[in-house]
Amino acid sequence: MSYYSCYFLKQMYLTFKGRIDDRYSSIALCCETVEDAPTIPYAETPEETLKNIIDKWRQIREESIRYGNTPPPGGASFACSKCPLYRKDEWESDGLIHEISLAIYPSPCQCRCIYCHVYETYDNVTPNSRTAEAYERLFGILESIKESGMLAPDFAWQVTCGEISIHPYKKRFLELVEGRPTLFFTNGFRYDEGIAQHLHENPKSALFLSIDAGLPETWHKVKGVNNFKTVLSNLTKYYHQSARDGQIRLKYIVLPGINDTWEDYVSLINIARSLKVQTVEISRDHVIKSSMNQGERTTLVSAAAYLLALCQKNGITVALYDLNYTLEEQEQMQKLAEEILQRGLPD
Repeated sequence: MSYYSCYFLKQMYLTFKGRIDDRYSSIALCCETVEDAPTIPYAETPEETLKNIIDKWRQIREESIRYGNTPPPGGASFACSKCPLYRKDEWESDGLIHEISLAIYPSPCQCRCIYCHVYETYDNVTPNSRTAEAYERLFGILESIKESGMLAPDFAWQVTCGEISIHPYKKRFLELVEGRPTLFFTNGFRYDEGIAQHLHENPKSALFLSIDAGLPETWHKVKGVNNFKTVLSNLTKYYHQSARDGQIRLKYIVLPGINDTWEDYVSLINIARSLKVQTVEISRDHVIKSSMNQGERTTLVSAAAYLLALCQKNGITVALYDLNYTLEEQEQMQKLAEEILQRGLPD
């Protein structure tokens, strides 16, 4: 059936995000930052919360189908119609949950990335009764969802809350995701045996690092900490404990004028090769995504195109995603990369 929708709605993708210890806690049906994006508040019980999630998803899907051939914003009035990911396509859904992202706070992280301001907004986990009660409520909801029969056969977790290796609830998270494909977001500052064991036992699981640099000095500039060699050493340990090649995944947030040097890109390729990385995600600073002018967008696309060309030359698959770059930007990037490869890359 052809109508306006998006990948996240099709997958019934759930994002548990923001502070979980205040009255504004919510669960989102995507991870976009569109104003009034569809969210579901926590209810009194886990069962009621799950019912509200399903009801909200069905409501949005029904409205999307009802206005199926009307380009936004002419038909649907809800926030999805204002989102660049909301597009007309053949959308078929099985009505099951395919992915849950756990981006909840307060959670600890040692990084001070120049593009991230979460640490300024959300304190680290503090041992008080309100935080503990909030986490118990969260795990109650997540366990209820696990037992509901609503998880798709290919269901996967994303653990994106701060730095999992130092999280005080790390053991609970590892118990929650046991036996299921899981993507662990990490800064790589610390090697953790429990996460390594999960990778070893679950070939479909992976470790995900936004590396954003190829050189130690660039890493220090972007991450705010001078420990690049330690991070590479920890990634190597994870690689040797993993069940197969490709369980280490890298993302590169292109920051023009900061980390887009040829030297950084070449070093990144060498790192990817040594860790048998099969896919590199090329991303951007999402904080300024909507405020960039055309000149800034052109500069970004050009900088990213050089990285794309280098990855293609070295046989490394690149993930761009609509979430990171619009279809128009992706087309421009692909075209530039082809031209760069035709001219020949620098030595």
